[in-house]
Amino acid sequence: MQNNQSKISVNRTGLDSFVHSRLFCYLAPFAALTAYLIYVTAANKMQTHDYYYTMYYLMNYDKGFVSRALVGEVVSWFVDTVTPTVIDVVSFLGSLFLIVSASLCLGSVLDKTRDNPGLHRNAAVLIVFLCILPFSFKTYLTDVAVDKFFWAIALLAVFLSQKKIGILLVPVLCVIATLINPLFLLGSMLLVAIVLLNECYESGFSAKHIIVCAVSYIAMIVIGVYDVAVITHGFADAHEMASYFFSRYSEPVADYILKDLADNYLMDYFTDKSAEFIFSEQIPLYLIGWGNGVKMLFNALFFSAPAMVLFGIFWKSVIKEEKKGFGKFVFFLCGATMAAALVFTVLAAWTFTRYISFCFLVQLGLILYFLARKNEAVVTVTGRIADFCKKHVAVAAAAVSYVAIFIINH
Repeated sequence: MQNNQSKISVNRTGLDSFVHSRLFCYLAPFAALTAYLIYVTAANKMQTHDYYYTMYYLMNYDKGFVSRALVGEVVSWFVDTVTPTVIDVVSFLGSLFLIVSASLCLGSVLDKTRDNPGLHRNAAVLIVFLCILPFSFKTYLTDVAVDKFFWAIALLAVFLSQKKIGILLVPVLCVIATLINPLFLLGSMLLVAIVLLNECYESGFSAKHIIVCAVSYIAMIVIGVYDVAVITHGFADAHEMASYFFSRYSEPVADYILKDLADNYLMDYFTDKSAEFIFSEQIPLYLIGWGNGVKMLFNALFFSAPAMVLFGIFWKSVIKEEKKGFGKFVFFLCGATMAAALVFTVLAAWTFTRYISFCFLVQLGLILYFLARKNEAVVTVTGRIADFCKKHVAVAAAAVSYVAIFIINH
């Protein structure tokens, strides 16, 4: 009997050792996300791709530089005619890329906090919270939209920013991400920008970190402005562009669909990009002319405003705890990213709910990054929140219900 008890004890000790190992920190998020991807694939729950998202797999640089055509350009290197199967395969590979990038980042957080049980637990709770949010990693895994490629690159850049050699690749990743869609500079790339700035600060403003940070910022801004403001393609109008790109698609496309894409989605490639045009015609078109913009705007704000207020209070408390001036500035920028996210979501108002979630993902990503960095101010404020939730279970339950409302409405 004693031998059996001894064996059981050893087995439990071994399991406990594995759960607290570095390998498990990276394996747990990878296994969870991979299992979800396998489930939605096997259960045929992948979102069907409409013509708008299909378009990004068809666009290329055959007739000159076209904004947001990088994914389609890479696809054209391998196939001339794009089929639904090709899109599904590329999208699936993008999901795997996202799983690896997310697992590296989340695993790094768990690994760096495992020597502190309380901090490790708080980080784990935040990771679970992040993964169950609507439009979080799990949603990108089931969507053919090119968002997944952008997030995968952004998360890989965050991970490499904390590596001595890997950080040198970050400017290249920033260029690639900007070419995929420059609008995302006001989305997930805000996370990369702040991480780079803080790593520069933590390094004592070493020459290497300053150069990487500066080159990354300049590359994103220059390419982003060029991508949006300069027209270098050879198409006469949006209808010609739509017809040309969909000629690469294996499936027949009705004329009214091509007309809708040309009139409502490809117009940006042929319009003036002056501030006067953007504010007098483009934004009103997004918010009013496309029908659901204003409705989505107010519905999203109704649910999003409380979360924004809470994040604002969080960063205000962190700034108060932080003793160093530049550290306070970095945390101020963390809170300020929410303002940039609002600009981003207004410009993309027809899918406001989708893009407002970028704000929350960036906020939670920043908190997890600073927890992994064991920043004293962030650790202290996060600990207070955890203690508050333990003492006020009803409030914590209400917060969970609030997130559940987000998920249900999604």
